[in-house]
Amino acid sequence: NAGLYGYAAGTQVYHPGTNTPYAGNIIPKSDLSANGVGLLNAFPVPNAATASYNWIDTAPAPQTQRKDTIVVDWVPADAHRIRLTILNYTFHMTSPHNGNFNLLPQLWSRPNQVAVLHYTWNINPTTVNEAIVSASSDHVTIGVDTSSGLYDRTKYGINYPYLYGAGTKDLPNKYPTIQLPGSFTLLDGTPYPSKSGWFVFIYADNLTKVWGNHTAKFGVSAEYAGE
Repeated sequence: NAGLYGYAAGTQVYHPGTNTPYAGNIIPKSDLSANGVGLLNAFPVPNAATASYNWIDTAPAPQTQRKDTIVVDWVPADAHRIRLTILNYTFHMTSPHNGNFNLLPQLWSRPNQVAVLHYTWNINPTTVNEAIVSASSDHVTIGVDTSSGLYDRTKYGINYPYLYGAGTKDLPNKYPTIQLPGSFTLLDGTPYPSKSGWFVFIYADNLTKVWGNHTAKFGVSAEYAGE
């Protein structure tokens, strides 16, 4: 990112417009692309020197989950059984090295709930009807921890115009995805933050009839998925 290509032994770097060789394989700052330098500056500075890597980092990655289940059974009569089941599930996780480096940590949140009402009616010794109604709320939010400010592309000198304006973006000025030749040279800007979710409703009814050695089952099921 300083324009020095002296490491390329036996290779001469030329000006792309005039085909004039650069002295010492050093491109002067006046010829460097400001955004090109900015894209390189977005990569962390090496902080280790080994045969296999030159950067190392550690960061906490906490994860919390909670599952709650409530079941209520009611038998108003011998032929009738009603069960209500309520499930509550919460999931939160931090992924600090999303995109390879600790610049754009992800924050996961999945608060989901499900309620199921189950009704069984023994109409007679050979006939049973079963009805089920359920409703669920399925939401997924993948956010970005911006507290460090390292996500901001202007911090590195990246300022090229967007094809679509900043008003169309959930996180304006987030650095882009940058891919360089070699291994572990991807700085992934990711498509996040994002979120999805809505409600799902299901109704099902099954009728079972026994005739001697034969059993017949009839049913219907309907689902509405709002996600």
